[in-house]
Amino acid sequence: NNTTHSISAPLWDSIYFSIVTFTTLGYGDFQPQGYLRIFASLEAILGVFFMALFVVTLSRKIMR
Repeated sequence: NNTTHSISAPLWDSIYFSIVTFTTLGYGDFQPQGYLRIFASLEAILGVFFMALFVVTLSRKIMR
């Protein structure tokens, strides 16, 4: 469990956090602090939007 409060993190931890946030899984093992919560929230919103866009595009293609 990584409980450091520094902004810098190993590259793989950052990628993992980004994927978990984008897909809105939210395991809870990493928690952004301060203003970084805004960026994590925006990434989650973008993830929901792009997943919905993917489903709509895929369903339109299948319906043809």
